[in-house]
Amino acid sequence: MNICGILVHCAPGAMDRVAKAMADLEGVEVHMRTDDNRIIATVEDVGDVQAGDQILNVHRLDGVIAAALTYHHFEDEPAVSPAIRTGD
Repeated sequence: MNICGILVHCAPGAMDRVAKAMADLEGVEVHMRTDDNRIIATVEDVGDVQAGDQILNVHRLDGVIAAALTYHHFEDEPAVSPAIRTGD
């Protein structure tokens, strides 16, 4: 499990567009928008999509001034036997 909290600073007038683009990225969830053009979101690994890569993708969105990592939690996934994973 890999979960990251990020704070995204948007250019004036770009917050709606940035929030929509962020919500369309796999593993990204927008939680809150502030009156001063900031977005609070979480990003987590989903399948082959890594949270770190998605944070970089957020940073590259048009209208993003900065994306800062504010929280990070990582723990190894528990070992699960193949029979349990498949339900056999």
